[in-house]
Amino acid sequence: MILPFMQAYVPQVGGAVSYAIKQIRGLPDWVNNDRYDIDARVSDVDRAEWQKPSSQKAMLPAMLQAMFAERCKLAVHLEVAEGAVDSLVLAKDGPRF
Repeated sequence: MILPFMQAYVPQVGGAVSYAIKQIRGLPDWVNNDRYDIDARVSDVDRAEWQKPSSQKAMLPAMLQAMFAERCKLAVHLEVAEGAVDSLVLAKDGPRF
């Protein structure tokens, strides 16, 4: 169940899901341990917009969040936290890979 959860709530970086699971606190045990089959359909109202590939990237997280809130009674609180960041830079005359 972790992949749909990550797609719904973790910011996308460069087109891929940023797997920063350790930054998420208070996950219920079922997110990591249980497996579910998700059978979902796009509503008739949203179907035309869903057909556009560019719209799917924005619509999918919103749809998954709505599903988790409705069916799993999941409540999420997002917050921004400051932390250390490491940066790997190439020296001026360093090796070229």
